[in-house]
Amino acid sequence: MISRMDRTITKLALNSRLVVILLQYVSNVIIPDHEAGVFVSPQNRTEYSSADKTVYHFLGGFLRWDAQYFMHIAIYGYTYENTLAFFPLYPLTVRFFAFVLYPILPSLSFNSTVLLTSIVLNIILFVFSAKLLYKLSAIIFEEDVAYKSTLLFIFNPASVFFSAPYSEFSIN
Repeated sequence: MISRMDRTITKLALNSRLVVILLQYVSNVIIPDHEAGVFVSPQNRTEYSSADKTVYHFLGGFLRWDAQYFMHIAIYGYTYENTLAFFPLYPLTVRFFAFVLYPILPSLSFNSTVLLTSIVLNIILFVFSAKLLYKLSAIIFEEDVAYKSTLLFIFNPASVFFSAPYSEFSIN
């Protein structure tokens, strides 16, 4: 049976991810991209459908810094030497689920499916982590401290990395 606190934490965690996605979108539209001269995974976006362009328009802000590496590994594998710094559990998991979802989402390219899969997977893992943090903290501390620490985890400004295609939750 799911407890009331489980539902509360799940709702807070999911709502925080909606806020993060919205803030990512608004920031990506308002703030011009900085050309840092870092690795950018090669992509041929001329073949993208309108659904692909919509996915990249709304979620493209998540594709910065190390997310480029993880997306590249999930799509193409370890093709460049600089990708070897990233362990394979997260990109291979994303690739597996993207292969499962790709036939179900015929209007999306594999690249867009990988992006959506990585974000959805990280949101699921984020909710699971928040609930687990609460349960573990409640064992060690009192419930009030456990709840407050979980709130700090959920609404931490750096929690944007828990939604982006990063491996913050993989075992590596």
